[in-house]
Amino acid sequence: MPCSICDEEYNQQEREPKVLPCGHTVCLRCLQQMQHWQCPTCRKSYSGPPESLPKNFELLELMERLRIQGNNTRFSYGRCKGCRAPATTLCWDVHEVWNTKAALDHYLHFDVLSLASASLKDLQTECKGGGGRAMRAITLLDRESWELTLRGGDHVLTGVVGTTMDPLIKAMCLIMAARVDLTQEGAYDACSGQPQRQGS
Repeated sequence: MPCSICDEEYNQQEREPKVLPCGHTVCLRCLQQMQHWQCPTCRKSYSGPPESLPKNFELLELMERLRIQGNNTRFSYGRCKGCRAPATTLCWDVHEVWNTKAALDHYLHFDVLSLASASLKDLQTECKGGGGRAMRAITLLDRESWELTLRGGDHVLTGVVGTTMDPLIKAMCLIMAARVDLTQEGAYDACSGQPQRQGS
């Protein structure tokens, strides 16, 4: 379970969950880094150093219960930094594990959507310029759905993508047409039902 301020998992050392008088729980490390003794969530002041605040025993007991019961909820959402894969029980004990938000923040550390928006306009112009990219874009956009297989190292992801009216899927088709080296296998001539010849 992560601290709501730093998104790091609570533990019984430097990330110990501390209960503030206002009722919010924050990890000890975040409180120690604050310039003033106040809640980083609601800004209410408290007296005494952060180390003197009570532990959130209920939260620690819940985390321990989940660990003992072998609850795999946290494992399915953690991303192992060392293995570059979903975290396993061993990863949580041996490697650094990111929660989902921290992993996404790492890979998307700049405003990727704003940058992508400008690039998509260029891609649309690029694909409309004709040639192979335009034909690939039309082929991708013309089907109701596509079966996808993505391979990266020992990871394989498969799924079905429907093109219909979703603008994000249409944008993905433009990206694939312009940036992915696609090859066509088993193409058939729609009129004759016969396999297309090379160059047709």
